[in-house]
Amino acid sequence: MKLTQNIIYFLAALFLHILLLYLFVSSMFSVYFFTLLGASYLLHRYYKYFSYKFFFSLSFLVISLINLDVCDECVFEIYLYFDAVDKRIFINSEVMYVLSALHLIVLINLKKFENFWAIIDKNLFRI
Repeated sequence: MKLTQNIIYFLAALFLHILLLYLFVSSMFSVYFFTLLGASYLLHRYYKYFSYKFFFSLSFLVISLINLDVCDECVFEIYLYFDAVDKRIFINSEVMYVLSALHLIVLINLKKFENFWAIIDKNLFRI
């Protein structure tokens, strides 16, 4: 059960990371920062499923797959299938790695903002 929750947490964090990358590349910077704040809040809410060892081992696996260009071929095949080759969003590799590092730093430091999340819970959601 714990392994399943860790995998779901990792997949949710990966999906939010990809969403944030696409928002940044699409030049929607204000939406990007609001989504980063919302994603940080959601990940903090379910932080009990976070395991550093498991998360970084899966992150290493994903980064290895991205660097082997296996992912690019699969994504290109999906774009071909949906006839969306001309709508493909390009992201520079340096920008992608910097944003990935930023998102990992935010994820690692979620517990340090405990007072901030308590204020958001109290004032916005009346919990």
